Amino acid sequence: MTSKESSDALAIREAVQGFYRDTGRNVSSLEAVTGYLGLLRNLPANITPEEACRHFLPTRCGSSECPCKSRLASFVTRANESPWQSHGKRSQLSPVYVADTARMLDEFSNSLTALDVCDVTKQHLDLFIASH
Repeated sequence: MTSKESSDALAIREAVQGFYRDTGRNVSSLEAVTGYLGLLRNLPANITPEEACRHFLPTRCGSSECPCKSRLASFVTRANESPWQSHGKRSQLSPVYVADTARMLDEFSNSLTALDVCDVTKQHLDLFIASH
């Protein structure tokens, strides 16, 4: 191990210890490095993990603020309003498509009355689609 690699390893160790002091969460150096590299793999090259979190966290739902039914209803309302005729041009979405999508989303939200949007998983979607 070179002296640079040794000083990097010590800096990682100090950062992990500082993280534990600040948060009470114990993470090994290996977990910290592999977790960070896993994040970088999933992000575009020009976005840092901190930047991604800053943009993600404000959009994350709190459990009491995002019931499925109201979120999906607002989505359908926006779909009905925004794509329609602008400047005398034809609408971008077919009214039949929007109505059918609204019907399916309403049926989906009625099947998940106890869940908030942030709690819906792929399994919920798979079960709903399999039942139709």
